[in-house]
Amino acid sequence: MIYRKEKNLINRLPELVSAALLVYLAICMIRHFLITVPFPYPVEYGEGVIANWSLRLSQGLLLYPAISPGDIPWLHNPYGPLWFHVVAPFVGFGKSVFLAPRLLSVIGFLFCLFFLYRLSRRDLAPAAALGACALFAASPLVWRFTAMARVDIPALAASLAAVWLMEMAIHNTGRTRKSASGGLLQTISSESESNKHPLDSWFWFLAGLLAAVAILIKPLFIAALLAGVVIGFRKGRRTFAIFAIGVIIPLLIAGIWLIASGNTAIIYHYGEMNGIGSSLRTLLRLALTVCGRHPFIFAILLFGLWTGNRHSPRWWFALFTVISLVTSAKVGADVHYYLAPIAAAVLLAGPTARRFAGHKRIQTISWCLAAQLALYLPIAAQPVFTATYGQEVPAGQTILTPVEADREIGRLLVEEIGAAKGPVLTDDIGYVLSAKKQIQLQPFQYGWLVRRGRLDPSPLLQKIREGYFSLIIIRVPRPDGTGASDFPKEVIETVEKSCKLAREIGPYRIYARGAEAN
Repeated sequence: MIYRKEKNLINRLPELVSAALLVYLAICMIRHFLITVPFPYPVEYGEGVIANWSLRLSQGLLLYPAISPGDIPWLHNPYGPLWFHVVAPFVGFGKSVFLAPRLLSVIGFLFCLFFLYRLSRRDLAPAAALGACALFAASPLVWRFTAMARVDIPALAASLAAVWLMEMAIHNTGRTRKSASGGLLQTISSESESNKHPLDSWFWFLAGLLAAVAILIKPLFIAALLAGVVIGFRKGRRTFAIFAIGVIIPLLIAGIWLIASGNTAIIYHYGEMNGIGSSLRTLLRLALTVCGRHPFIFAILLFGLWTGNRHSPRWWFALFTVISLVTSAKVGADVHYYLAPIAAAVLLAGPTARRFAGHKRIQTISWCLAAQLALYLPIAAQPVFTATYGQEVPAGQTILTPVEADREIGRLLVEEIGAAKGPVLTDDIGYVLSAKKQIQLQPFQYGWLVRRGRLDPSPLLQKIREGYFSLIIIRVPRPDGTGASDFPKEVIETVEKSCKLAREIGPYRIYARGAEAN
C-alpha cells in the first residue's frame, strides 16, 4: 500500500509542480496588473500613441489628418479606427489618460481566456483545458501587453471570438460529455455529431462581423478572416456568402464614416507614412527571443499544424497566424506579434494531446507543461542605468513591471513638461499627455522616415534653431548601445548646437531654448 502511495505521488509530481508554479505565476501576474494598470505614466512608447489618438477623437479631432513634412503636430496613426471609438468615451476616467485603455485591455484579456477555454473544451476535460489556457495566461509576454494601453489584446479577443463562433456553427454542442484518459481528454457520447448547428447562419454572420472587428482594431489581425474565408468556401456558397456579409457590413460602415468625417488620409497613414523599411534581422531576433522562452508552446503549435484537422477553423486560424509572422520583419517590430501564435498553440493543444495520449504519454505532457511554466518565471526588475554625473535619479526599467525609479522619473519629467511655456518635443510622447500637453511629433516614425530618405527634416530643424520648442527631451542609449533616441542624428545634432542642456533625469537629457535654460 505504501508503495502504491509513493508511486501515485510520483505519477502526480508533474501536476503538483505545475500547480505550484501556477500559483506563483498568478501572484506575480496580479501584482503586475495592480502596479501597472494604475501607474500614472507610460510604460512604453506605444501607449502614448494609443492614448493620444483616443484623446484626439474625444476632442472631435481627426483620427487620420493629412500630414505634410513641415506640419507640427506631425502625427501618425497606424491602427484601425474602432478601438479609439471604444476608448474615447472613457479617456477621462481616472487621473491618468492611460487608465481606461489599460482596463479595457485587461477586459479583452479575460475574453481571450474565455474563448480559449471554450475552444479547448472541444478536446480536453475541464482541468486539462484550464492547464492549456494557463500556457497563455501565465506568459509574462502576455501580461506585459495586457496591462498596457495597446490594441493587441482586444484585437486578439475579437479574433478568438470569431473562431469560436465558426466552431459553434459546424459542431453541435448539445452532446453528452465525459472524461477519458485519466481526465485529460474530452470524449463525446455515442450520439453522432451534427455537422450543422440550428443557428449556424447567425454564427457565421457574427463570426464574419467579429473577424472584421479585429481588423478594424488592428489591420494585422487578419487570420480569423482568412480562416473564415477558407472554411466558408469549403462549406458551400451559402455559408461563404453569410460570412462575407458579416465581414463587409462593418467594413462598409467604417468606410462611410471615414469619408463622411474627413478621415480619407487613412491611406497615407497606412501607406507612405508606414513605409519605414523591413528588417530580416528583427524577424529572426524576435523569433529567437520568444521561442527561447516558449519552446514547448511552439512545439505544440508546429506539431498541431503538422498533424491537425485541416477542416477545423482552429487549424486554419493557427496556420494564418504563423504565416502572418512574416510581418514582424519590420523595423520597430516587437514581441507582441507573437501574442496570436501563443493563443493559436493553445487552440491546437487539445488535438495534440489526443495523439500523445493514445501512446500513453500523458505524464510526458504534464512534465512539458511544468517545464514551460518554469520558463515563464520572471526575473526581478533591476535598473538598467547607474547614476552618472548630472543625473538626479537612475534610469528605471519598464520592460515588465514599473519600479520606484520609473515613478520618480515620470514625476520629474511631467513636472518639467508641465512647467514649459511652449511646445515640448520628446522621445517618449506619453509623458507629454501625462502633463496634459499636446504631442508635437511622433519621433519613432518620423526618425525612420528621415533615415530612409523618405522625409525631409529641414522644416523641423529650422523650428529647433528658431526656438519654437520650449523643451526638447532626448533619450540617451544604455551602455550596451540599446535604448537610443528615436530622433534622427540631424535632429540630435541640431538640438545640441542650438539648445542648452538644462537637466538630466534618468536616461533623458532635457534641453531648453536659451531664455528658459534656467
